[in-house]
This record gives sequence, structure tokens and C-alpha cells, in this order.
Amino acid sequence: MGKTTLCKRLQEAHIGQNLITCTTRPARSGEIDGQHYYFLSNEKFKQDLADNKFIETAEVHGYFYGIRRQYVEQELANNKTLILNIDVQGAATLRPLFPNNHIDFFIDTASIETLHERLKNRSEDSPDVIKLRLAEAESERIRKDEFQHVLINDDLDTCYKELENYITAYRKEQHV
Repeated sequence: MGKTTLCKRLQEAHIGQNLITCTTRPARSGEIDGQHYYFLSNEKFKQDLADNKFIETAEVHGYFYGIRRQYVEQELANNKTLILNIDVQGAATLRPLFPNNHIDFFIDTASIETLHERLKNRSEDSPDVIKLRLAEAESERIRKDEFQHVLINDDLDTCYKELENYITAYRKEQHV
């Protein structure tokens, strides 16, 4: 649905700090550990989870994802704007932790068919993984009304500009 690309563009525009998520999934072609994700073994992830090192975690498509608590606390202590590329589970976990100082977006496609074409065309996932991702997208779409803003990513540049405008207005309102 374009979350990662949009988050990367926001970070490049210096709108906020994009925190790097930890995951147990294997790296995709071109992904670099510590730049795109922190790729952890299942054992390391479970140990960090037991040690309460994550502020939020989720299991997605059979892999675990989590954002390290210390990074969030450190950036917030430095009055930084954070950009978190998380799913609906993660957003639901974090909303109560930051009830008065967050803005959230559900990034969607015009249709599930559009998403299917995008996943197929990027040639990174097997047909079984695409099927799983589409099922997950359908279940996430049901929860999009939980978000403050829903953006349809039909055109990446248009969606980015809309996202950027919301964040700029929010930062002005918060005096950040």
C-alpha cells in the first residue's frame, strides 16, 4: 500500500526521524541490516521481547516485527518527530501510549485488485506470500476507521503531498 516508500520520502525531506523496525523476516533484495530493518533471529527477537525491549510488536505473515523502546524514548526526549511504519496492530498498541501527541494515517489503495497488481509487479514475493498479504490487507482495511486520516495511494506523489501537508500542519499546531 506504499507505507515504506512514503515513510522513506518523509525522512528524506527531514520531516521526521524514521525509526528502524526489527524483524525476523529475511532481507529482501537490496535491503541492508541497520538501514532498512534490523534483521534478528527468532531467538534474539524472543529474548528482546522477554527483556521488554520493544514498545510494540506484531506478528505479520509469520514473521515478528518490533520497535525498540529505547529508540522511541530517546528520540522523544530530544523532542524529535517520529515516523513509524507500522501496521494496524502496532498503531492500536501505540495510540494509548501517546494519546495527545500523535497523528496516524491508514495508507490504502483504491482496491484490493490494485494492491494485488503492485505486489505481483514488484516481484519480491511468492504467489503464496502475495495471497497471505492480500488476506492481511483485507483484514486491516476493516480497521481503517480507527485512524485519524485515510489516504488512498493511487498516485505516489499526490499521496505524499497530502501526507506531508497533514504532518506540516500538525507540527505547526504542536509547535514542533
